[in-house]
Amino acid sequence: MSNISEKQYAQALYLAFTETNADAQDAIISNLESTLRNNGDWVKYAKVIEEFEKIANEAPKQEVKIMETHEVVTDAQVMDMMNMRAKETIITKEMDDDLVGGVIIRTESEQIDLSVRNKLETLRNNLVS
Repeated sequence: MSNISEKQYAQALYLAFTETNADAQDAIISNLESTLRNNGDWVKYAKVIEEFEKIANEAPKQEVKIMETHEVVTDAQVMDMMNMRAKETIITKEMDDDLVGGVIIRTESEQIDLSVRNKLETLRNNLVS
């Protein structure tokens, strides 16, 4: 058995989950299982998961604000676009009548502009260059 605590494993697992996209999460779990077995810590697995859930539930939530047209964008589509996990995100939606089509997604640190206006502006800039 190693000197790594359940909480340390859980913190490493949480960090790995928050720094990767959803596609990599199965590999992360598989790596955790291998590490626990190799270190002789398999008996800690249930407690590691319990500690991980505590950390995830206590983590600050990221707010995502969506400006949308009358086209409906589901929360799942937003999560997929932003590569986020649902427990970490609070989603609010507003209608923006100035948008012709598409959506604009804003977080504290970034903006994804999928509006028709932005796509047309990008196209125009590419044609002018």
